[in-house]
Amino acid sequence: MKKFVYSFLILFSGFIGCTSTYAPEAHLSAEEKTQIEQILMRYAFDGPKGADSQSKFDSKYDSVYLRNASHFKLTKWHRTREGKVYFEWRRRAPSMIEKWVATGGVLELSPDGKLSFYQEVYRTWKLDPTRLDRRSDLFFDYMKAGKDLSPYYTSNIKDTEHIEFPNETTEFDISTGSWVKAG
Repeated sequence: MKKFVYSFLILFSGFIGCTSTYAPEAHLSAEEKTQIEQILMRYAFDGPKGADSQSKFDSKYDSVYLRNASHFKLTKWHRTREGKVYFEWRRRAPSMIEKWVATGGVLELSPDGKLSFYQEVYRTWKLDPTRLDRRSDLFFDYMKAGKDLSPYYTSNIKDTEHIEFPNETTEFDISTGSWVKAG
């Protein structure tokens, strides 16, 4: 019954969600969107061979990330009055059929447009685009409102169609900008 209620809420949120108000194109110029995507891609994909959590941002690796650009897209963007930005990006997941992974989080930009804070709040399992749209709309709204996302964690909902991370063994490490073993 609990799973049914969660599924209903996710489906219903797809009908009442305000995804279009979060469209990055409504808030960023094409140039700004491209600049943000170039920063976020460095979190979305494994770093180039030999790069660590700091050097993966070096411009010498730009070509590696550009090769992955077609497998990445910024899908949601909301800036608060205080300047905090809620975002969601997606990357294509390895699969025989089209599937994507969505990652939602919070970032802050310095006045000169540089990233000064970055935290991923959730990452979904790989899902087909339609299912991912419905689920990520709800997750994004919850994140933005400061609501608890734990009812959608795999350990609580007992499936692989909602939030993969965080979980009981994996958490986001702000200092390295990556998901790490919890504890």
